[in-house]
Amino acid sequence: MQVIKPKQISGETALDRITRAWLSHDLDGLSDADKQLLDRISEADKQLQHGKLIRKNGKDFSRPMRVKELAEWLVERFKISLRQAYIDIETAKAFFLSTQSRNDKEFARGQMIQYGEEFMCEAAARGDFKAAAAFFKELRLLHGLDKVDVETPNLSQWEPATPVIVSDPSALGFEKIEHPDQLVQKLLKSLKQSPAEPSTIDHATN
Repeated sequence: MQVIKPKQISGETALDRITRAWLSHDLDGLSDADKQLLDRISEADKQLQHGKLIRKNGKDFSRPMRVKELAEWLVERFKISLRQAYIDIETAKAFFLSTQSRNDKEFARGQMIQYGEEFMCEAAARGDFKAAAAFFKELRLLHGLDKVDVETPNLSQWEPATPVIVSDPSALGFEKIEHPDQLVQKLLKSLKQSPAEPSTIDHATN
């Protein structure tokens, strides 16, 4: 993995300055405004990671904190506007990379399929076919077997057809047109003719 160096961060946004200071181990050199932003996004990341503690039916458990809940928490905690709170949340995701890339998701999918198959087989071996069926259903979704496969063409191998231009369509197997100039004049005349003209109406009724 290539290590990012401070000098590679050339921007001058608040996030750029914080990133350079973070990589240089020089957070004390940040301005007060940047330090406050770093404090807010650090707290936002903690809340995203730890979730919200819920007490229900005499039991405590944590669930992922919703973005709206986190924004309201930041407003109350740091006395900032709701708009700034949402900006801080997105900044926290970008700085701490709390979101998953496609490769991360594919790796997690593979891990879940592997463990899910083991749990399904263990449940079936114990005679718990209801649990085995539940695992089977989830594995079907993880494998994507609930969706119809769509054949996507490989555009790297696509070769566009070379257009053939000829003056006589009969060379391509079409019917040969006699007196093409007269036919063109006839078509132009029919296009210029108004639909409300009697000749058109008579032609349509005959």
